[in-house]
Parts: sequence; structure tokens; C-alpha cells
Amino acid sequence: MAAETAASRFGADAALRAIAEPVLLDECQEVSEVIGAAGRAVDEDSRPGRFLLTGSARGR
Repeated sequence: MAAETAASRFGADAALRAIAEPVLLDECQEVSEVIGAAGRAVDEDSRPGRFLLTGSARGR
């Protein structure tokens, strides 16, 4: 894992741990590290309602 990728990943993981739940992640598709961090957090603790991920998509 490249150093920059590792820093982004672990920074996102730490940021999510520091926020009180439930966590709203709006436009989460803009920062893929956040989606990965939320997935890892759910893998560790699968209680429902911890995260609400929202975003938008553009039609092609």
C-alpha cells in the first residue's frame, strides 16, 4: 500500500471513530476513502443505524 493511500485510509478510519454516531456522510462518493472506512467500521460492529450515506449520481 502506498504511503499516501495508507495515510488517507487510516485518516478516514480515525475521523469516523472520532464522530458521535449516527454519522451522516453526504456526497460520500466524492471521497472513496470515506466509503472504505465506513465499510470497515460496519465490518467491525454491524449494529444498524450507525451510518447514513447519501450522494448523487448524474445520468449519462
